Amino acid sequence: MKFPRGYMSKTKKFQSLKANIIAGSNQLSYRLLLIPSLMMFPGLFCVILMILEVFLHVRCHKKNKKLEDPNLYYRSPFHVVTSTFCGVCRDCDTASKIGQLQDQRRNRYDYFRSIAI
Repeated sequence: MKFPRGYMSKTKKFQSLKANIIAGSNQLSYRLLLIPSLMMFPGLFCVILMILEVFLHVRCHKKNKKLEDPNLYYRSPFHVVTSTFCGVCRDCDTASKIGQLQDQRRNRYDYFRSIAI
C-alpha cells in the first residue's frame, strides 16, 4: 500500500488511520465470542482449547525467531492472555521497558552535558 507523503502523513491522526487500514477495519474481534462459549461448554473443551493455545503460542515464538523482516510479527489468538504467563514474552517486555528507561537517562545526560559546554 502506498500512502501520500507530506505534512499530513506525519500527523498522529493519519498514522492511527493508516494502522487501522493496515490492520483491517474490523474493530470487533470475534475471538471474544469464544469466552461466553467457554462458560457453556464442558471442561474438556476448555482444556483442549488451552492446549491448542499453548501450542500456537510456542509455534509463533519459533516462527518469529526465524523471521528476517522486523516489521512482521506473528501472534497467537489469545496472545494477551498467554503472554502474561509466558517467560519469553515477559522477558521481552521487561527488556523493552529497561531500554526505554536507559534511553530516557541517556537523553537527560546528553541534555545536561550540552548545557555545561
